[in-house]
Amino acid sequence: MYKSCTEILGKSLVIEKFLSSKLLIASLFVCLVANTAMGQSKLIIGNNNKTTYSIFIDPAAPSSVQKAADELKNYFNKVAGFAPAIITTAIVPATPFISLGNTSAAKAQGLTASSVSNDGFLITTKGSNLYILGPDTKDGEVKALGGLSNGTANGVYTFIEDYLGVTWLMPGEPGEEYKKHSLVSIPSSLNRIETSPLNYRVVPMGNGQEPLLEEWTRRMKLGRVAAVKHSHAWAETIPPSPFEKHPEWFAEIDGKPLAPAGRYKFETTNQGLVQAYADVIIDTFRKNPNLKWYSLSPSDAGGWSESAAAKALLEKDPFGELSRTKLVLKFYNDVAQIVRREFPANKLGGYIYSSYLYPPEGGIPKLEPNLALVVATSNSYGYQLYRPTTQQDWDKLMQTWGESAKKDGFDVYYYDLPTTLVQLYGTILPPAPYILNYTFDRVKKYGFKGAYFSGGRNWLNAGAGNFATAKLEWKHGQNATIILQDYYKKAFGSQAASYMEKMYVLLDSAYRKFYIAHPKANYNMTQDHFKEIYGANYTAMEAYYLQALVVPKESKQQQRLDLFGEIFSLMQWNLRTVGVLPANYKSSLTLSDAQIDKLIYENKFSIIPQSGRKVMAASYTVSMEAPLANAGKKIN
Repeated sequence: MYKSCTEILGKSLVIEKFLSSKLLIASLFVCLVANTAMGQSKLIIGNNNKTTYSIFIDPAAPSSVQKAADELKNYFNKVAGFAPAIITTAIVPATPFISLGNTSAAKAQGLTASSVSNDGFLITTKGSNLYILGPDTKDGEVKALGGLSNGTANGVYTFIEDYLGVTWLMPGEPGEEYKKHSLVSIPSSLNRIETSPLNYRVVPMGNGQEPLLEEWTRRMKLGRVAAVKHSHAWAETIPPSPFEKHPEWFAEIDGKPLAPAGRYKFETTNQGLVQAYADVIIDTFRKNPNLKWYSLSPSDAGGWSESAAAKALLEKDPFGELSRTKLVLKFYNDVAQIVRREFPANKLGGYIYSSYLYPPEGGIPKLEPNLALVVATSNSYGYQLYRPTTQQDWDKLMQTWGESAKKDGFDVYYYDLPTTLVQLYGTILPPAPYILNYTFDRVKKYGFKGAYFSGGRNWLNAGAGNFATAKLEWKHGQNATIILQDYYKKAFGSQAASYMEKMYVLLDSAYRKFYIAHPKANYNMTQDHFKEIYGANYTAMEAYYLQALVVPKESKQQQRLDLFGEIFSLMQWNLRTVGVLPANYKSSLTLSDAQIDKLIYENKFSIIPQSGRKVMAASYTVSMEAPLANAGKKIN
């Protein structure tokens, strides 16, 4: 029937057809033992709901490794019906084992994570044993850059994905996709090292505290080896209270210091202010030895100082708009120079953004090496990279800041939300594979050390894009289109996937056309978005979805598509409400006002629980009292 036992072992699906034959099972295990002895082809971890393997961790293993061991055992049980015992000991087990982290067995084999960067991992076999290890931060400690390395856990999640066939499409049990197998085998000469070039991989999709979201980001190997701080930090660093004694620290407006209120600004050329800001940072670092970062980023919005000293540092950007980059970089450098004297290894993050996005006319000055600039290319927010002119501008910006960082020795990170909108209003967002490929190719090319790449918190609206973005943050060089095709097949089934992909391609094409036709459109949803993208394409999108709904698929895939239909119902309701679909439009997805109200109240649209009906209504529906009006205006 087959030429060899090795060939039999490679045909796990065929084996399953014959498992009822005791003779074949006995013959198969004879072959397995013989092949293992000769170092050929496969190691059998388990078969027919049984295993002789244990999961072996060190008693001093950090919590990340302990959690990974539990996850590995759990998924062995889910996928193959066996649950290896977890052995926590310093003594090498006598039976075959899967060693996780820095165990005595790994040390005896000379295996260390010293050659693995960031939070990467090594997966290798030695004899009949499997070793998964990477740099692991001990509980209560941090890395040199203030974050955590969970290398072993990242190796475990990769093993679960690649060798058990599990995919985490979205947070929670509905997002798990896998097929059950009676046989789990791996190459007997496995030796795999993998790491991400980014030491900061963040896809924010909520407030960051939801347990299901934290679980999903961990499994997708997102993480912070560098605990980058880049938020707008001026008000929390220097509160309003010093104004009475030091009004000169605060922005000068109309010839006098302005009392701080709201998102207030400073007189950054004042050396007393610079010293005071630096003193706060130094004192914070002294009190918190594990804190390695502090943000220098200005408060958002306007209110900048109009003093003569500040005005002397103003320029024009390439489009003739006012540029404050020289002013902001001087402040960053002045503070960094003071802090560096006592904490040379600690990092100071600062946005390059808005009116201080473009490099100074005379070039980027020599910057302190403890600075980490976070380039927030606000010109690319909200699908604007579909415009060729924006692409050229964005590319030049990223190249200039990236090459300057390489040359002068400071760090540079990337912040963007190029494939999402601030308001969703029950619409579906395209994952925009072209934009994903375009941005991540250049993040790698220009030497950026990390990326904060905003996703959508509501998974029916933006789940496909969240998944592809997370995959690209871990591993550059992948094609987002291929990632998404795999996502559609696993999420909805191979037959339904072709229809869902067509729906997303149609939507994506409409977005591209829209942003080229509207040079001022940004990341705010407008009446024009509703009319030209969703109103013009809704019936075709719905038709693709309804075709996907009726073709054969697994029960969980059907469940996901049924859930997806509810966002279609809400989108249709919104389009009818604002008049871009006829008020009497009806289909199998049409719901009444009361039914829509019930969906929002029950919060069925997000896999991640959120509290508060007002939050949901603002996120998903156009206000009934004030529907969209005046084409082109922002929806507030």
